[in-house]
Amino acid sequence: MPEVENAIKAAFFSKAADAAAAESLRFTEVRAIIGESRPISDRTLSKGLRRLVEQGQLKKHEDRSYERSVTWELKDRMDVILAADRLSIDAGASVGVVGDQSAGWTFYGVPRGKPRELRPRLRRAAVRFQEEVDEILWEAAEQTVNLTLAKARDRGLSRGGARNIKRILLDIFGFWESLRWEQLDSFAWVFITEKIAPGAFPKFIEKLLKPPLGVWNDLNAGVPVHESMAKRPNEWIPYLARMFIEDQETIRGNWDRLLTDAEAGARAYDMLRNHLKSRDWKLFGKQWSSIISARYWSCAVIR
Repeated sequence: MPEVENAIKAAFFSKAADAAAAESLRFTEVRAIIGESRPISDRTLSKGLRRLVEQGQLKKHEDRSYERSVTWELKDRMDVILAADRLSIDAGASVGVVGDQSAGWTFYGVPRGKPRELRPRLRRAAVRFQEEVDEILWEAAEQTVNLTLAKARDRGLSRGGARNIKRILLDIFGFWESLRWEQLDSFAWVFITEKIAPGAFPKFIEKLLKPPLGVWNDLNAGVPVHESMAKRPNEWIPYLARMFIEDQETIRGNWDRLLTDAEAGARAYDMLRNHLKSRDWKLFGKQWSSIISARYWSCAVIR
């Protein structure tokens, strides 16, 4: 039912975007908008509309038309955007798709039988956009690191220490960038998995990301990562192998280097934290984690 409710919200969102004055829709209009991308029965649509009215998210008028409520929470707006994107992608896919999954780009709504020269031109446009986004994120990462290190330098951090910390932080950013590209090829089997066993992929992700019990207990207790790695190699090695989609023997063969890198990273982080005010350290943590997440998960939908 949440999917139906989000589709209904998206229908109102799309209508409002097309004409600012038309903020109310009749049952048949909502059904027609949703029906452009997915089948929906009158009974299911009625239940969805009724639930939204009961929740105060829609108002039903005497003429049986529906109007959006004035106030929308942040979660509601995010749900609407997500549902609208899904509607656009579903509708566009029915027309045609041009893309290269391994390279990370797709155009929906390109008709089948397109001119032969269209694909390379679209590919070049996608690559230019990717490069521009990459440049924006790299600039944001460098700016965050430079501003933070400037504050640390004011509190006594040496020039050499700042240079080493910057190298380690930008290496981390580059690692997540490369890991994102390694993961792109693996997305294809997600579709197959969901077809064979619906709902299996979310469970797989939960299993993949959740560390083993001993590692989990160490992290919750505040044990430094490199110390936990040294203490629990038999738990960390298969965990990292799953995370990096790598075989365990490769991880085991590089274990000494991984431990050394983890320890060096921990020392650099400790040095940075010791030369920052508490509020500056918290600000850096918030901004840096956001940039890392954006580098790995960023996905643009443009109409």
